[in-house]
Amino acid sequence: MRQFSESSNAELETLLGKKLSWKDRIVLKILKKKLRKAIQENPAFGEVPMGNHLLAPCSKIKLHSGEIIEADILQITDTRVVYRRCGRPNSPEIDISKGDVASIENSDGKIVFQDSGNEDYAYRDTGYSEPETDKTAVWALVCAITGIFFFPVMIVGVILGLQSLKKIRRNPGRYKGEGLATAAVVIGCVYGALILLAIVLLVAAFS
Repeated sequence: MRQFSESSNAELETLLGKKLSWKDRIVLKILKKKLRKAIQENPAFGEVPMGNHLLAPCSKIKLHSGEIIEADILQITDTRVVYRRCGRPNSPEIDISKGDVASIENSDGKIVFQDSGNEDYAYRDTGYSEPETDKTAVWALVCAITGIFFFPVMIVGVILGLQSLKKIRRNPGRYKGEGLATAAVVIGCVYGALILLAIVLLVAAFS
């Protein structure tokens, strides 16, 4: 740990075999600062060996949108790509359509998938012709609108909307309806704020 906390960015780049991005440099600077402080408080901590997996490079998923995701690949099928966020073994699994993926680069730099454009991976043998609208998003909007007349239902709408947004963003190739879920959350929050403001004004008027 001590050796890592005292290492330079150039040494880490040599170890990783790649250039550090500005985000990597900021994270490493904060991490090394905390490590040096921990070692100063407990010198024995500096002698703890650091597993190589902590600095292991991750795979890169390049989407057709241009976004690049650093990930730990769990599974690649004919139609789906399942992964976790890079370096986060306890994070949820994320499942995306292979049709959204332009290429996948392994941690060693080897291209393990390249979309040739000849096949439609997004909808082949998936069991659905296109991403389906998340029913939770629909119910969220219904509850949010109904909540205009009965406030407790609006709270349910906001909760359902947040759950739906999380579900859609984790499985963008399978579910759609982000607009509905967002509308439910916005309507619920706006009307909730207006109701609270009205209550505050009424209390102030009668006090």
